[in-house]
Amino acid sequence: IVGIEMRKSREILIIILVILIPMLHEFGHLLGFVIDGVPATISYGMTISDRITFLGVLGGTFFNVILSIICIILIYMDSKRSKLWGTIGLASIISRLFNCIIIFFIGIGFNTTILENNDEGQLAILMGTNVTFQYIVFIGIYAALTLVIIKLIGDNKLIRKLNFRLIGYNLILTLYLIFN
Repeated sequence: IVGIEMRKSREILIIILVILIPMLHEFGHLLGFVIDGVPATISYGMTISDRITFLGVLGGTFFNVILSIICIILIYMDSKRSKLWGTIGLASIISRLFNCIIIFFIGIGFNTTILENNDEGQLAILMGTNVTFQYIVFIGIYAALTLVIIKLIGDNKLIRKLNFRLIGYNLILTLYLIFN
């Protein structure tokens, strides 16, 4: 009975993380805009502001990367809860990884303007770098963090379930935001 309850509580945690991570990502954007002194509003899946600022755009991406790095550190420091920290870290970074991959391939294949409208593309424009190169760099960073976490916690059913749910959820959310 204890094993069943543990599995159910982990699955509930996965569902909460899958729903909560995009909102926390947007909160990162909002915080960046606040630091830049630019008013912004937050909704599920997007932060709206009159001006695009570096910290405003970076805030969401920075949140996902930092949360994953913190989780990697916690996996080392708290081996008893390594699967919990790994789950949180993966939920955070996989959401960015698949968002970027989906947008990258849609942008390269059909409409390059889509690349410029996402966080990584806006950062490239603000930094004066090539948008395609910027995506490749960020996809590399997100993939590296994903692989580190998977390597640290090993292969297990929970991680496979998390990956499939995150991929599906991010595919739906990304396509909705692109075409809405």
